[in-house]
Amino acid sequence: TDQRPRFRPPPATATDQANLNLAVGNLIIEDIAGQPNIQTAAAVTAGGWVALPRRMCLGGYTWRLSLESPEALIIDEGLLDENDEVGLWYVSSEQPLEGPALMPWTDALPLEWVSLQSPNMRVPVEPQDISQQGYFAKINVSTSLSEPGVFLQENRIVGWAFGDLAPGGFLWAGEEETNLRPRFRVDDFYR
Repeated sequence: TDQRPRFRPPPATATDQANLNLAVGNLIIEDIAGQPNIQTAAAVTAGGWVALPRRMCLGGYTWRLSLESPEALIIDEGLLDENDEVGLWYVSSEQPLEGPALMPWTDALPLEWVSLQSPNMRVPVEPQDISQQGYFAKINVSTSLSEPGVFLQENRIVGWAFGDLAPGGFLWAGEEETNLRPRFRVDDFYR
């Protein structure tokens, strides 16, 4: 049996997302005719990475992320393992992005979920039914995650939740953000 001490989450607490410098924007994926396929809230890491469920991306020809600046950022490259339900996509930006860095999830640290839609909602969670996919580990949690959010450890992004678009959570099991390089282009995924 597992002899490690189990993390017991304290009650849910509210905190200001601004204290995290969480970079949240409006992600729009359009088809080849320029019609929006999907529009959702998305969090981007300091290094320019955003996660999206594979099925959200199908038929998407142009992918854009609008943050606070008037000009949308283009997403044109990414990482996706054939076993992953979620891909990690790279946001092209000449300006440095503000936000927490991406780090691999570890079961040795407490895990929290922060909503991208409900301000000031930060909830401790305990992962259950962990299954390794490719770059991600899929989890279930005891708390209902009915809207998009990110998972944090030590105020760094370690995963994403997509609410009803992809039930459960997806924790990053790949390399640290500074070592990541896109492996293929969005137009290759489209084809």
